[in-house]
Amino acid sequence: MPDHFVIINDAGAIEGLSASMGELLGYAPEELHGKPHCLILETPTPLSPLASPLAWLSGGAHPILHAITRDGKRIPLRLTQHPVEGHQRGHQVLRLSSPDEPVPDDDAAFCHRELYELATNHGGVSVWTIDYRTNHFEFSPVIGRALGLSDAEMPTTIEGWKARFHPDDWSAMEREIIRLLRKEIPEINVECRMRTVDGETLWTLVRGKAFFAGDEPIRAVGTSIDITERKRVERNATVEHAVTRVLAASPSLAEASELILQAICDSLGWELGALWRVEPGAEELRCVQTWRRRPASCQAFEEETRRRGFAKGEGLPGRAWATCRPVWVPDAVHDDNFPRASVAAQVGLHAALAFPIHLQNNVLGVIEFFSPEIKKPDPDLLHMMSAIGSQVGQFMVRRKAEEERDLLFTLSLDLLCIADLNGYFQRVNPAFTKTLGFSSEELLSKPFLD
Repeated sequence: MPDHFVIINDAGAIEGLSASMGELLGYAPEELHGKPHCLILETPTPLSPLASPLAWLSGGAHPILHAITRDGKRIPLRLTQHPVEGHQRGHQVLRLSSPDEPVPDDDAAFCHRELYELATNHGGVSVWTIDYRTNHFEFSPVIGRALGLSDAEMPTTIEGWKARFHPDDWSAMEREIIRLLRKEIPEINVECRMRTVDGETLWTLVRGKAFFAGDEPIRAVGTSIDITERKRVERNATVEHAVTRVLAASPSLAEASELILQAICDSLGWELGALWRVEPGAEELRCVQTWRRRPASCQAFEEETRRRGFAKGEGLPGRAWATCRPVWVPDAVHDDNFPRASVAAQVGLHAALAFPIHLQNNVLGVIEFFSPEIKKPDPDLLHMMSAIGSQVGQFMVRRKAEEERDLLFTLSLDLLCIADLNGYFQRVNPAFTKTLGFSSEELLSKPFLD
């Protein structure tokens, strides 16, 4: 009897089954998708109504249970379970075999092609295996589709897959694998960036463990889970919190601008940021602040950015000004309306993002960022940047109003003060101290009713 596979989620619903299992039960696989697993599997012990749908799986290793066919026939099968944690929910891959056959190796199933396909297509997980005797490194097909690789383009060696990982992350994973092969850790658990065919970044969570013959490593197996969406949500939250924190602690945009540029570049992994102000009466944007990740990088581009101005609709900042909306250019080097293209090409900058600093439809300035990578537009990021532009715009207007209020307070010939409910002055203007003959320190230190 061939091995049969069923994959169920942590709610107990069927998410997939192998063709051989469907044939055994008399169902087409698609008929059972989303149905409760108890429709086709009779658990070894009855479940309590309050128990978890998968509580029976903890009852012991390799239990015998019964598969229920369409016509009600019960077929005894031996179970081997394999938990697979997806990026949204957990799954259990159930391997079912004849009870007359030897108890299967729990880990050998990871090398089974059908399990590759089930875990990949239904669980959102890619399975990988490395044979250290042959240097063979294989991923199941979904990772190839996510990266834009055809089956023929899928690497089959360690060196071949190395080129698909971000260099920094590959180094980190190599360090963990070395520790794994030295038996210093029981398994690897590393978040890595992989590069798609069109230059995009795919975040994956790589987990796995190794098997040995004595002290000699034979193979390693594991899973790779796409966590790109989770990373995107974390990144956006980090950017928003960083900008909010900077604005709350800064008395003016002049002091906040460099910190905002740095916070966003650091959070997004972009190389350079610039802040532009609309020159009153001149109808022109001028750069008032820049920040770059590395001192030696992009210097020529930064100098060109500080040197020139842009009219409404001209270049990247001019377009954000004209439309009052964020603008994303996947590769500014080849953009028709990017006057700094030659300098960008010279220093290796490609993707560009600009968004207006605005209060309603009144544009006060523009913030732009550049990356050395070619990047497709990210709608979530564009939406977030539009909100940040509005947030910075409100900050500028609020700070301007505070400056005008402070100026009026300071220059007024009337006696002006601010007091709290406890009977203390919190602030007095110069006219107040001059008229009463007390210093501001004396007036603030004692209750004013004494």
